[in-house]
Amino acid sequence: MYGLHLAKQKCRETETVYIAEGYFDLLALHQNGIQNSVATLGTSLTPEHVQIMKGLVGRDGNAVLVFDSDNAGIKAALRSIGVFLNAGVDARIMILPSGHDPDSYLLEFGEASFLEIAEKKKAVMTFLMDALIGKHGLSVGGKVRVVSEMKETLLSIEDKLARSLYIKDLAERIGTDEKAILEKVREASLKSGSGAKRNNFLNNELIRDDSKSGVSKIERRGSFYGKWIKLERQIIEMMIQFPAILSEIEERKIINLFEDERLKSIGQLMLSHKDRSDLKLVDIIDLVDEKDQKNIVAAMAIAENKWDYAGCLAILTRFESVRGKNEQTLNKKIQYIVFCRRLNIWQRKPLQKKKKEKKYPKRCWKS
Repeated sequence: MYGLHLAKQKCRETETVYIAEGYFDLLALHQNGIQNSVATLGTSLTPEHVQIMKGLVGRDGNAVLVFDSDNAGIKAALRSIGVFLNAGVDARIMILPSGHDPDSYLLEFGEASFLEIAEKKKAVMTFLMDALIGKHGLSVGGKVRVVSEMKETLLSIEDKLARSLYIKDLAERIGTDEKAILEKVREASLKSGSGAKRNNFLNNELIRDDSKSGVSKIERRGSFYGKWIKLERQIIEMMIQFPAILSEIEERKIINLFEDERLKSIGQLMLSHKDRSDLKLVDIIDLVDEKDQKNIVAAMAIAENKWDYAGCLAILTRFESVRGKNEQTLNKKIQYIVFCRRLNIWQRKPLQKKKKEKKYPKRCWKS
């Protein structure tokens, strides 16, 4: 859960936690004063995560899922229902107007309007039933599709009493027999092998779309997540979170030693605006043109690190030392290659043994 270290205090005070999807959503919430907010960034929402949030908001508190108004956002919200219900957390869902995510909505309408929508949030099961009935209607075929999509969620509820009550509520809403819905839930249980295996089927991935986390699977395997770039990432983090170190970084010409081109570009951009005392995180993000670089800046802005001048200097010294050793090793390799080529042995081919001439018996020559 990203931003948890920033949200703890406010969550305890308000007994409410807002759960968004991406970096920019989380930043927008915090910058608009809604500090009791966290983000998932494509990770699995596990029972352990929910227990942590339950500990912050208390027994009578609630979690509010804030997702995009598109179908993907709604589906992502629905996947999390079972986890909250089984943990005994009062989970609510708020859906923003069409075409908006938390970032764009807060930018256009502000905190007050956002909180007005939050007041109209619905309980997760109520939201799910209303959404499916609105989608499929109450024709015979519509009712069948509603039950078909609800059966997995109902199966995921471990508390038998709660499951029975939700089945009764659904039956009343669509005007059908409870036994028919219960039979569909049992069929789903048998298909899965056992009910126990499917109790937490909603724990897969809350959001499978990597675009919200700003990092593709290819990038995760690339240099940005490699061990070698760890120090470079730390330096950019300190530049964003501790601007007092910018002059020292410029004086030492640290950014010139970077290998990751994206991080190097961000570092150079920040140094070019280091004299702006009013420079804020939003301004930094606006200065960056590339989408992946914006995501990097947003991710590092909410990283859980506490910087001081001495700690920053220690990291810079370590980085210079590591880079210096690497350059020495590289120079030695280059010198060795040059030396070998001068001796004309670098590309020398191994000597080939002469083939032995085949000797024939004397009688063969006579014939």
